[in-house]
Amino acid sequence: MPLTPFQASVAQLLAANRTPESHLAGGAAIHIDPGSPRISNDLDYFQDSEQLATTKAREDMATLRQHGYLVETRVQTPTFTRAFVSKDGGATKVEWCYESNFRFFPAIKDKAAGYRLHPIDLAINKLNALASREVPRDFIDAIYVNRNHLSVGAMVWASCGRFPGMPPPFFLEQLARQTAVYGPKATEEIRAAIAGLNISGTKMPRDFPSMRAEWNEAMTAARKLIKWLPENTAGCLFIDGDTGRVTTPRDEKHLATLKTLRPHAGGVLPAVGESPLLAKDPAAKRAFKADYGLEG
Repeated sequence: MPLTPFQASVAQLLAANRTPESHLAGGAAIHIDPGSPRISNDLDYFQDSEQLATTKAREDMATLRQHGYLVETRVQTPTFTRAFVSKDGGATKVEWCYESNFRFFPAIKDKAAGYRLHPIDLAINKLNALASREVPRDFIDAIYVNRNHLSVGAMVWASCGRFPGMPPPFFLEQLARQTAVYGPKATEEIRAAIAGLNISGTKMPRDFPSMRAEWNEAMTAARKLIKWLPENTAGCLFIDGDTGRVTTPRDEKHLATLKTLRPHAGGVLPAVGESPLLAKDPAAKRAFKADYGLEG
Protein backbone atom coordinates (compact mmCIF):
# COMPACT_ATOMS: atom_id res chain seq x y z
CA MET A 1 0.00 0.00 0.00
CA PRO A 2 1.68 3.26 -1.09
CA LEU A 3 -0.05 5.68 1.31
CA THR A 4 -1.63 5.06 4.68
CA PRO A 5 -5.42 5.49 4.63
CA PHE A 6 -4.96 8.77 6.50
CA GLN A 7 -2.32 10.06 4.07
CA ALA A 8 -4.55 9.07 1.17
CA SER A 9 -7.46 11.04 2.63
CA VAL A 10 -5.28 14.14 3.06
CA ALA A 11 -3.82 13.83 -0.45
CA GLN A 12 -7.29 13.38 -1.95
CA LEU A 13 -8.63 16.42 -0.11
CA LEU A 14 -5.69 18.58 -1.24
CA ALA A 15 -5.79 17.27 -4.83
CA ALA A 16 -8.21 20.05 -5.81
CA ASN A 17 -5.58 22.64 -4.86
CA ARG A 18 -2.86 21.11 -7.00
CA THR A 19 -1.62 22.52 -10.32
CA PRO A 20 1.33 21.70 -12.60
CA GLU A 21 3.23 24.34 -10.56
CA SER A 22 2.22 22.87 -7.17
CA HIS A 23 2.45 19.09 -7.06
CA LEU A 24 3.07 16.07 -4.85
CA ALA A 25 6.71 14.96 -4.84
CA GLY A 26 9.15 13.03 -2.64
CA GLY A 27 8.67 9.48 -1.41
CA ALA A 28 4.87 9.70 -1.38
CA ALA A 29 4.82 10.46 -5.12
CA ILE A 30 7.31 7.67 -5.85
CA HIS A 31 5.30 5.12 -3.89
CA ILE A 32 1.78 6.23 -4.74
CA ASP A 33 1.30 3.38 -7.23
CA PRO A 34 -0.50 0.28 -5.87
CA GLY A 35 2.49 -2.02 -6.44
CA SER A 36 4.86 0.10 -4.38
CA PRO A 37 6.60 -1.65 -1.48
CA ARG A 38 7.04 1.26 0.95
CA ILE A 39 4.72 3.65 2.76
CA SER A 40 6.06 7.20 2.82
CA ASN A 41 6.69 9.00 6.11
CA ASP A 42 5.00 12.20 4.94
CA LEU A 43 3.46 14.19 2.10
CA ASP A 44 5.79 16.58 0.28
CA TYR A 45 4.42 19.30 -1.99
CA PHE A 46 6.81 21.14 -4.34
CA GLN A 47 6.03 24.62 -5.67
CA ASP A 48 7.69 26.22 -8.69
CA SER A 49 8.11 29.65 -7.03
CA GLU A 50 8.86 31.08 -3.61
CA GLN A 51 5.50 32.88 -3.59
CA LEU A 52 3.63 29.65 -4.27
CA ALA A 53 5.50 27.92 -1.45
CA THR A 54 3.81 30.35 0.94
CA THR A 55 0.38 30.74 -0.66
CA LYS A 56 -0.17 27.02 -1.30
CA ALA A 57 0.79 26.11 2.26
CA ARG A 58 -1.77 28.60 3.55
CA GLU A 59 -4.43 27.43 1.09
CA ASP A 60 -3.92 23.76 1.92
CA MET A 61 -3.88 24.31 5.69
CA ALA A 62 -7.10 26.33 5.42
CA THR A 63 -8.71 23.50 3.42
CA LEU A 64 -7.66 20.94 6.02
CA ARG A 65 -9.01 22.99 8.91
CA GLN A 66 -12.31 23.57 7.08
CA HIS A 67 -12.72 19.79 6.94
CA GLY A 68 -12.05 19.22 10.62
CA TYR A 69 -8.35 18.40 10.57
CA LEU A 70 -6.07 19.66 13.33
CA VAL A 71 -3.09 21.43 11.72
CA GLU A 72 -0.08 22.26 13.89
CA THR A 73 2.56 24.38 12.14
CA ARG A 74 6.04 23.23 13.21
CA VAL A 75 8.29 25.20 10.81
CA GLN A 76 7.44 28.20 8.64
CA THR A 77 9.80 30.24 6.44
CA PRO A 78 9.20 32.11 3.15
CA THR A 79 10.13 28.98 1.16
CA PHE A 80 9.29 26.08 3.48
CA THR A 81 6.44 25.04 5.77
CA ARG A 82 6.14 21.89 7.87
CA ALA A 83 2.92 20.95 9.62
CA PHE A 84 1.63 18.02 11.63
CA VAL A 85 -1.88 17.07 10.48
CA SER A 86 -4.20 14.85 12.52
CA LYS A 87 -7.83 13.76 12.79
CA ASP A 88 -9.71 10.86 14.42
CA GLY A 89 -6.53 9.12 15.54
CA GLY A 90 -4.72 9.41 12.20
CA ALA A 91 -1.73 11.69 11.64
CA THR A 92 0.97 12.57 9.13
CA LYS A 93 3.59 15.21 8.48
CA VAL A 94 2.98 17.51 5.50
CA GLU A 95 5.59 19.79 3.96
CA TRP A 96 5.41 22.55 1.35
CA CYS A 97 8.59 23.90 -0.21
CA TYR A 98 9.97 25.85 -3.14
CA GLU A 99 11.78 23.68 -5.67
CA SER A 100 13.27 24.87 -8.96
CA ASN A 101 11.00 24.19 -11.92
CA PHE A 102 14.02 23.13 -14.01
CA ARG A 103 13.18 19.51 -14.79
CA PHE A 104 12.86 17.01 -17.62
CA PHE A 105 9.08 16.50 -17.72
CA PRO A 106 5.98 18.47 -16.76
CA ALA A 107 4.14 17.38 -13.62
CA ILE A 108 1.53 14.75 -14.46
CA LYS A 109 -2.13 14.48 -13.54
CA ASP A 110 -2.90 11.96 -10.83
CA LYS A 111 -6.32 10.81 -9.58
CA ALA A 112 -5.12 10.40 -5.99
CA ALA A 113 -3.05 13.58 -5.70
CA GLY A 114 -4.21 16.03 -8.38
CA TYR A 115 -0.73 16.53 -9.84
CA ARG A 116 2.56 14.85 -9.00
CA LEU A 117 6.12 15.16 -10.22
CA HIS A 118 6.94 12.89 -13.17
CA PRO A 119 8.40 9.50 -12.10
CA ILE A 120 11.69 10.12 -13.92
CA ASP A 121 12.25 13.47 -12.22
CA LEU A 122 11.26 11.86 -8.92
CA ALA A 123 13.80 9.10 -9.49
CA ILE A 124 16.63 11.53 -10.26
CA ASN A 125 15.72 13.62 -7.20
CA LYS A 126 15.83 10.50 -5.05
CA LEU A 127 19.27 9.55 -6.31
CA ASN A 128 20.51 13.06 -5.55
CA ALA A 129 19.11 12.75 -2.03
CA LEU A 130 20.91 9.43 -1.58
CA ALA A 131 24.22 11.05 -2.58
CA SER A 132 23.84 13.93 -0.14
CA ARG A 133 22.46 12.45 3.08
CA GLU A 134 22.39 9.26 5.13
CA VAL A 135 18.72 8.34 5.23
CA PRO A 136 18.09 4.58 5.00
CA ARG A 137 14.84 4.93 3.08
CA ASP A 138 16.75 6.65 0.23
CA PHE A 139 18.78 3.46 -0.26
CA ILE A 140 15.63 1.36 -0.54
CA ASP A 141 13.97 3.89 -2.84
CA ALA A 142 17.02 4.01 -5.13
CA ILE A 143 16.81 0.25 -5.64
CA TYR A 144 13.08 0.58 -6.30
CA VAL A 145 13.49 3.26 -8.97
CA ASN A 146 16.41 1.37 -10.55
CA ARG A 147 14.08 -1.60 -10.97
CA ASN A 148 10.93 0.25 -11.99
CA HIS A 149 11.82 3.55 -13.66
CA LEU A 150 15.38 3.99 -14.91
CA SER A 151 18.82 2.50 -14.32
CA VAL A 152 21.20 4.11 -11.85
CA GLY A 153 23.67 4.74 -14.68
CA ALA A 154 21.17 6.63 -16.83
CA MET A 155 20.00 8.66 -13.83
CA VAL A 156 23.58 9.56 -12.88
CA TRP A 157 24.26 10.63 -16.47
CA ALA A 158 21.16 12.83 -16.61
CA SER A 159 21.55 14.27 -13.12
CA CYS A 160 24.09 16.96 -14.03
CA GLY A 161 21.41 18.46 -16.28
CA ARG A 162 19.19 18.92 -13.23
CA PHE A 163 22.00 19.62 -10.77
CA PRO A 164 24.83 21.56 -12.48
CA GLY A 165 28.27 21.16 -10.93
CA MET A 166 27.80 17.42 -10.37
CA PRO A 167 29.56 15.71 -13.32
CA PRO A 168 28.60 12.03 -13.67
CA PRO A 169 31.91 10.51 -12.42
CA PHE A 170 31.88 12.72 -9.32
CA PHE A 171 28.18 12.03 -8.65
CA LEU A 172 28.72 8.30 -9.01
CA GLU A 173 31.58 8.29 -6.52
CA GLN A 174 29.49 10.34 -4.11
CA LEU A 175 26.87 7.59 -4.28
CA ALA A 176 29.56 4.95 -3.78
CA ARG A 177 30.98 6.67 -0.71
CA GLN A 178 27.59 7.36 0.79
CA THR A 179 26.43 3.76 0.47
CA ALA A 180 29.73 1.89 0.98
CA VAL A 181 29.47 1.60 4.75
CA TYR A 182 26.39 2.01 6.89
CA GLY A 183 26.92 2.11 10.64
CA PRO A 184 25.02 -0.13 13.07
CA LYS A 185 22.20 2.41 13.55
CA ALA A 186 21.61 2.95 9.82
CA THR A 187 21.90 -0.77 9.11
CA GLU A 188 19.32 -1.53 11.76
CA GLU A 189 17.01 1.13 10.30
CA ILE A 190 17.36 -0.42 6.84
CA ARG A 191 16.61 -3.90 8.20
CA ALA A 192 13.55 -2.55 10.03
CA ALA A 193 12.41 -0.76 6.88
CA ILE A 194 12.82 -3.93 4.82
CA ALA A 195 10.79 -5.86 7.39
CA GLY A 196 7.99 -3.34 6.93
CA LEU A 197 8.00 -3.40 3.14
CA ASN A 198 4.97 -4.59 1.22
CA ILE A 199 7.01 -6.89 -1.01
CA SER A 200 4.53 -9.72 -1.50
CA GLY A 201 3.99 -10.07 -5.23
CA THR A 202 6.96 -7.82 -6.05
CA LYS A 203 10.51 -8.65 -7.09
CA MET A 204 12.14 -6.43 -4.47
CA PRO A 205 15.00 -8.07 -2.53
CA ARG A 206 13.84 -9.73 0.70
CA ASP A 207 16.83 -8.88 2.92
CA PHE A 208 19.68 -6.40 3.38
CA PRO A 209 22.45 -8.59 1.84
CA SER A 210 20.33 -9.12 -1.27
CA MET A 211 19.68 -5.39 -1.51
CA ARG A 212 23.36 -4.67 -1.09
CA ALA A 213 24.24 -7.16 -3.86
CA GLU A 214 21.67 -5.64 -6.21
CA TRP A 215 22.95 -2.13 -5.49
CA ASN A 216 26.54 -3.18 -6.19
CA GLU A 217 25.48 -4.63 -9.55
CA ALA A 218 23.68 -1.37 -10.41
CA MET A 219 26.77 0.65 -9.51
CA THR A 220 29.04 -1.59 -11.58
CA ALA A 221 26.73 -1.22 -14.60
CA ALA A 222 26.64 2.56 -14.05
CA ARG A 223 30.45 2.82 -14.08
CA LYS A 224 30.59 0.92 -17.36
CA LEU A 225 27.90 3.12 -18.92
CA ILE A 226 29.42 6.51 -18.09
CA LYS A 227 32.83 5.41 -19.41
CA TRP A 228 31.64 5.18 -23.01
CA LEU A 229 28.76 7.66 -23.31
CA PRO A 230 29.73 10.77 -25.35
CA GLU A 231 30.54 13.76 -23.15
CA ASN A 232 28.29 16.05 -25.19
CA THR A 233 25.27 14.05 -24.01
CA ALA A 234 26.01 14.52 -20.29
CA GLY A 235 22.91 15.90 -18.59
CA CYS A 236 20.57 14.20 -21.08
CA LEU A 237 17.97 11.50 -20.86
CA PHE A 238 17.72 9.07 -23.78
CA ILE A 239 14.36 8.52 -25.47
CA ASP A 240 13.34 5.62 -27.67
CA GLY A 241 12.00 7.28 -30.83
CA ASP A 242 9.45 4.53 -31.49
CA THR A 243 7.90 4.13 -28.04
CA GLY A 244 8.67 7.51 -26.48
CA ARG A 245 9.98 5.76 -23.39
CA VAL A 246 13.05 6.81 -21.42
CA THR A 247 15.70 4.12 -21.74
CA THR A 248 19.32 3.22 -20.97
CA PRO A 249 21.62 2.95 -24.02
CA ARG A 250 22.93 -0.60 -24.41
CA ASP A 251 25.82 0.20 -26.74
CA GLU A 252 26.89 2.72 -29.40
CA LYS A 253 24.67 1.13 -32.06
CA HIS A 254 21.64 1.40 -29.79
CA LEU A 255 22.61 4.95 -28.79
CA ALA A 256 22.52 6.04 -32.44
CA THR A 257 18.79 5.20 -32.55
CA LEU A 258 17.87 7.27 -29.49
CA LYS A 259 16.83 10.89 -29.06
CA THR A 260 18.20 13.07 -26.27
CA LEU A 261 16.21 15.21 -23.87
CA ARG A 262 17.57 18.01 -21.69
CA PRO A 263 15.75 19.63 -18.77
CA HIS A 264 13.79 22.85 -19.25
CA ALA A 265 11.86 25.28 -17.09
CA GLY A 266 8.60 23.49 -16.33
CA GLY A 267 9.72 20.35 -18.15
CA VAL A 268 8.96 19.44 -21.74
CA LEU A 269 7.59 16.45 -23.61
CA PRO A 270 10.07 14.86 -26.03
CA ALA A 271 9.33 15.48 -29.70
CA VAL A 272 8.62 11.86 -30.58
CA GLY A 273 4.83 11.80 -30.28
CA GLU A 274 4.00 12.33 -33.95
CA SER A 275 6.24 9.69 -35.43
CA PRO A 276 4.71 7.76 -38.36
CA LEU A 277 4.39 4.76 -36.04
CA LEU A 278 2.14 6.64 -33.61
CA ALA A 279 0.29 8.69 -36.21
CA LYS A 280 -0.94 5.52 -37.90
CA ASP A 281 -1.82 3.68 -34.69
CA PRO A 282 -4.43 5.36 -32.43
CA ALA A 283 -3.89 2.77 -29.69
CA ALA A 284 -0.15 3.43 -29.66
CA LYS A 285 -0.79 7.17 -29.58
CA ARG A 286 -3.10 6.80 -26.56
CA ALA A 287 -0.49 4.66 -24.82
CA PHE A 288 2.16 7.32 -25.47
CA LYS A 289 -0.06 10.02 -23.98
CA ALA A 290 -0.79 7.89 -20.94
CA ASP A 291 2.92 7.28 -20.47
CA TYR A 292 3.50 11.02 -20.14
CA GLY A 293 0.43 11.82 -18.06
CA LEU A 294 -1.57 13.39 -20.89
CA GLU A 295 -5.29 13.01 -21.41
CA GLY A 296 -6.79 11.37 -24.45
